[in-house]
Amino acid sequence: MKEKQSQFQMSKAQYILGHKWLYYTITIFVIGAMFFFFRAEIQKDTLKHTICLDDVENNLLMAEALYSSNCLAYYDEELGRTIPGTIDLEKYTAERLDANCFKYQEQEVQISLNNTVLGDIISNKISRTRLVTVKDGESSYLAEMKFSFPESKC
Repeated sequence: MKEKQSQFQMSKAQYILGHKWLYYTITIFVIGAMFFFFRAEIQKDTLKHTICLDDVENNLLMAEALYSSNCLAYYDEELGRTIPGTIDLEKYTAERLDANCFKYQEQEVQISLNNTVLGDIISNKISRTRLVTVKDGESSYLAEMKFSFPESKC
């Protein structure tokens, strides 16, 4: 008889798992819910900081205008290289801007140099000014080049 009774007795580990299954289930559910909540919050915060790329696009447009010989930058034939930050006044035309500059960007941009404005007409705008060297034939001088972009939506 004693043998039959010992067959039906649970060990201490079986007793704990058997009687506390509800606590373990709730704990696992709460930990899982916390994991997914924190993951969603981190993902939402990361997207919020990386989704607005207007500032990056503006900097790329300015860099193309100031450093690309296909756009407005001066190309020195003697040196065989582009002089960064130096604007060739002969290249500063609306036709050149439309044909060679900003081909892959859809954002509007307005450039102003020596009271000559090129580009799109922008009503609500953010302006950035850069000091450039202007090459006009054989002479060169310092001037401010003003870039205007539409106001950011984010």
